[in-house]
Amino acid sequence: MGLLVGAGQIAGLDKNPLTRAKIELGRQLYFDTRLSKDNSVSCATCHSPEFGYAKNTQFGVGTSGQTGKRNSPVAYNRILSSVQFWDGRAATLEEQAKGPIANPIEMSNTHDVCFSCLGNVEGYKIEFDQSFRAKGSISTTSRRRSQA
Repeated sequence: MGLLVGAGQIAGLDKNPLTRAKIELGRQLYFDTRLSKDNSVSCATCHSPEFGYAKNTQFGVGTSGQTGKRNSPVAYNRILSSVQFWDGRAATLEEQAKGPIANPIEMSNTHDVCFSCLGNVEGYKIEFDQSFRAKGSISTTSRRRSQA
């Protein structure tokens, strides 16, 4: 059975179809500490493959060792859920991904700084263009997608 059991729950692919290029780009971003203000935290810091895409801490730990107020939920197969976060406040994975970057305890960054940083990485420029078939810089492509 495997993933076929949850196939009917997959949300958002009609607006943002899944491709091999997007999967690879997402994997790289998931492990990239440049998303955090001090380059110390990635998504995988709190949602570690070693711990089933969660973490063996009572609460999530972000930049400068700050501790949040919630445990890091399992981030495995989140595509099979139409709501994200413990309280369901994000309707899509794209919407969810914005939260931790700007959260002052988690990654403590701003989206503009993050776009600028990633926009200076030639590999990311190429991968964003391949993934979204958009013209222009990573910041233009990313901003368009984050506003949609």
